[in-house]
Amino acid sequence: MRYFNVMILGPTQSPYEGGVFKLELFLPEEYPMAAPKALLSAPNPDDPLSENIAKHWKSNEAEAVET
Repeated sequence: MRYFNVMILGPTQSPYEGGVFKLELFLPEEYPMAAPKALLSAPNPDDPLSENIAKHWKSNEAEAVET
């Protein structure tokens, strides 16, 4: 029970309203003494969900981060 598929709904009255954000959560064996690691802080453009975003990231990382 260390692997979870999570869906987060965008908060109402925000730019994310109506959005559904999916993520995978892996809890390390050391949990709760060690926090889970999120790929949001270190995306992997070589294993993307979106090819277009990965290409943007590889061609201009600073602009992709800004976007």
